[in-house]
Order: sequence, then structure tokens, then C-alpha cells
Amino acid sequence: MEYTYILENKLTKNIYESSVYYILCYHIETQGKYPFLQFIMEKIPYCNNIIKEQFVLPHINNQENLIENTLNKISNLLVTMGLNNVIIDESMYKGIFVYDDLAYILINISEIKINALYLSRNSLYWFVLPTEIINVRQVCGFDIDEDVIKLFVENPQISILKNVSLKTNYNLPDVVYTGCDNIKTAEFNAIFGNIKTRSFKSCGKYYYFNRLFETILTNKYINRYALFIEGNLYIEKSNTFSLTDESIEMLYPENSIIICYKNNTQNPDILVKKYDIFISLSYHQKTTLL
Repeated sequence: MEYTYILENKLTKNIYESSVYYILCYHIETQGKYPFLQFIMEKIPYCNNIIKEQFVLPHINNQENLIENTLNKISNLLVTMGLNNVIIDESMYKGIFVYDDLAYILINISEIKINALYLSRNSLYWFVLPTEIINVRQVCGFDIDEDVIKLFVENPQISILKNVSLKTNYNLPDVVYTGCDNIKTAEFNAIFGNIKTRSFKSCGKYYYFNRLFETILTNKYINRYALFIEGNLYIEKSNTFSLTDESIEMLYPENSIIICYKNNTQNPDILVKKYDIFISLSYHQKTTLL
């Protein structure tokens, strides 16, 4: 898959003097239709509301052997996430990005396979999509630090991969969810992705998702995905989806349909036709998130 991460070409290899270095540790996923970025975020644990429970960037204090110690920190946090037997080497260090007098060390761990992660409220480290940071500003209901949001909003090059041949930017995927009441189903979906179901009587089987995290909380288990939304908005006048296969094919030929219900509903609001425009990110048990 042909892409370039422009930010990597705008970094300095020299050590920028700072008391604290924030870590932009990223993974470029290339198994779907388009490549996209995820970033490791550190979650401040719940502590009886003494400090705010939110996602921040990992950091390291200024010290000798800064790059070596940064790579060691990444290795240790990956083990914390359950990603054992991974090799971290110096080639993953890409340089330092400076913004607003703050230093950010970039570490590329794209060679590591990270799918099917089980994450709970007590998980200290999560992989997070740029659109979760910029648009949703939350991950599974947990806030993202305002300084992190500001960094990504004011520096869009952090989030973007470029198609070299077409000289255009790849679109960013959005986060979507499915729910189920069986751990085996949740684990299967985390490994292999969502499966086609016949969720409505009016049409056949498609891949269905929910856009909002709160609409999926009626389920015991939650799967989280990255989805490239390629389609138009359909306004449903009833409480359930009523398009037929024929009308879907004729009126909505794109890869997905965004469904907007006029009445409040817990029904899925994304219909997807093709498997390659979504990828599993993580799965969760509801009781471990709330």
C-alpha cells in the first residue's frame, strides 16, 4: 500500500532541550482498503474523582540516553497491553516534533500486530484514532485531555497519510461500534471483524454498526472499529430500517449508508456493504468500562 507520513520528513533528529518529552507512538494500519494511524494514549486511572480520569500522551523526563529510555518505556507499556514478544529497536525512533515550545518524540511501531485488544477501565494504555481525538474527544466515554486535542486540531499533519501516486491525502476513519451479549462473539469480532447479519426484515444481510458509544450500552460486550464512511445520508421516517435490497442498490450504490432515524432508536445507524472499509480495534466488557 503506497503512502507516506509527511510528518516524518519534518522532524529533527537532534535532541531538543526540554524538561519533559511527550511521546507520539503511532501504528500505521495497512490491512484495510486505506492506511490509517493510531496513537498510544495513557489513561489516568479512576481515583474517586480526586484527579480527572482522562487520556493523555505518555511522557518521559529529560535524562541521559533519552531515546533508549523512551524505547524501553514503549516496550514496557506494550507488555502492559498484552503485546508480548515484540521487538523494539532504534530504527523506530523517527525524530522530534516541536510545537508551542513542547517536544514530542515520534516512535513508529507499525511492524507490530495489534488487533484484538481487550481493554477495560483499568487498562493504562489504549490505541486511539485521530478522529476520536479531534471529533469525538472521547474514547468509550472517557475524555481526552484538552492539550492533546489542541495539538491534533492545530497540527493536522500529525493525523494524515498521503497517497504518493495521486498526491492526495487519505481520508481518516471514524470510530463505530457493535454490541453483543456473548464473550465468544465479541472475541470473534475482535479477531476477524464484524459479520454480516440480517438485522431488518426489509432487506438481506449487511454489516451494521452504531456511530455513538452510548447507543450500544444495552449490550454486555462492545466491539470498537475504524470505519471509512463512504456513502450518503438516508433519513428513515419509521422506527426501523425500511429500505429493500433493490432500493439500496439503485439509490445508494456507495459502500455505506448513514441512517438517520426521525424517532429515537437503538437500531444500527450505519449499513456497510464491503468488508475492507472497516477494521477491528478493540473489544470491551461493559461492566469493566462503567
